[in-house]
Amino acid sequence: QAHRERRRRRRLVDYVKNASGNARLPGIMALGFISAFSETLALAVIVSKGVAPMKQALEEEKEDHIRAAAAWSLGQMGRHTPDHARALAEADVMRVLLDNMKDSGSSEDLRTKSKRALKSIVAKCTRVGALDALLKSAPADIQRHILSQFKNVLPNDVQARRNFVQSGGLQYIQELAEKHSEDMGPLVEEINKSFPAEIVQYYSPDYAKTLLSKIGDLKETYATDLAAYNASKGESVDEPATKKAKAPVMDADEEPSMDDDDDDDDDDDDDME
Repeated sequence: QAHRERRRRRRLVDYVKNASGNARLPGIMALGFISAFSETLALAVIVSKGVAPMKQALEEEKEDHIRAAAAWSLGQMGRHTPDHARALAEADVMRVLLDNMKDSGSSEDLRTKSKRALKSIVAKCTRVGALDALLKSAPADIQRHILSQFKNVLPNDVQARRNFVQSGGLQYIQELAEKHSEDMGPLVEEINKSFPAEIVQYYSPDYAKTLLSKIGDLKETYATDLAAYNASKGESVDEPATKKAKAPVMDADEEPSMDDDDDDDDDDDDDME
């Protein structure tokens, strides 16, 4: 019985892969309903290589209602567990959903279903690299969901934290927190708790300003210390004391006297006698 079910699923996947247009729609919907029923059946569809034909339909079909059905079915596949979401993340499905959601030429139904599917996959995705790649191009409401996943995943994965810093993700979320302080600020603060304070400070937008202010503080501190030192020596900062020996001052009318020399000569004559 199980073997027959696997063969049926594979035939259904092959049908979606080979068909096109409206003929493809029943197979897409069937795989979506099977995946929605339970996580076991959704995983069975994934194992049967059902993700690739769905993604192909989402990218290549010309009719928006067919693409919307593919987006809905992909959302049903990836919404169950991190393993399900991982399979769709590795197939780059989240990027395609995001592109359809942002495309102004897409119908309202396609944008809505792509957005719902993307949110459901993001909510279960634990691949920080895939989420990080999605973060910068996503709109604000999707970014909040991505930040929520970062808050849940990063504290438990050392390598993911290192990769997040090296990819520039940590720096980018600091910019998001500054731009959307009310909506994303609290989430970013929770994420920052997973990193040393020095690293968070280094990647904060105000880091350069902080360094420049420290340079100014250093100059003021130096001037204050110099003034205190000179005050302890009884000197002024503006007029530093220079200890020089003063030369004797001679009055203008005073002339050098030869008396002392004459006295010395008389003493010499007495000695000779």
